[in-house]
Amino acid sequence: MNSVTRVLCSAFLLALALLVGIALARQNSPMAMAGSSRPPFEFTGPITEMPATLWGTWRVGATPVEVSPQTSLDEGKEAFRVGTWVQVRAQEGPTGLQALAIRALRNVPASMSVELRGPVTKVSPGLWVIAGRQVLVNAATRVVGDVATPQGAVATVKAHWEGTSLVADEIRLTTPAEAARTVEFVGRLEAVRDSVWVVDGVEVLRPEGVAEPPPLGSLVSVSGEVVGERRVRPQRLAVEAVPT
Repeated sequence: MNSVTRVLCSAFLLALALLVGIALARQNSPMAMAGSSRPPFEFTGPITEMPATLWGTWRVGATPVEVSPQTSLDEGKEAFRVGTWVQVRAQEGPTGLQALAIRALRNVPASMSVELRGPVTKVSPGLWVIAGRQVLVNAATRVVGDVATPQGAVATVKAHWEGTSLVADEIRLTTPAEAARTVEFVGRLEAVRDSVWVVDGVEVLRPEGVAEPPPLGSLVSVSGEVVGERRVRPQRLAVEAVPT
């Protein structure tokens, strides 16, 4: 190999290395991870689920969000655990919301409420296990539903945090057959037509008394009954976040 050929080969390899480096940097950037030109979202809530290894899918309130080593955390890892209230800045990616930054909040009132839904797998005095989570049940808890026994039923729970304990204010019980006709999801508000909100392609009938819809692109939490093909009558309709 003569000197000219060696120089050309070296130049080619250097250019290839630079292109690979640029591609990797773009792939690992927050914007590339988000995979979307839509504006970021900010929302607040308690961490209700998170993996032991920290990285992976967290659930903040009712909203799932992916947390990765590229996510900026304003505190050490030990500050984030189930029950911690956080403010999340995220952007939609190809597989859901990707967290860009998470800030732990302090001095959050204990009366802040949360909702959860899932099977009742254990019932004991003062403590139920619902959707895999321990929920405190006391004399003030209102239990509604025509089921033979709570264990094995599907529960929709309104609760609040007392420290790191979840205390039930209301538990609505349904049979698994009835629960199969209901859905619960979080999606983008794509359109508003008369009394219908279109959330991720699903027509959601807006209940009477609900305020004007939020801006298009907002993140909306829906829980309700399926009443037709891609049509839902909501029992709960809440705005989780609006575009920033």
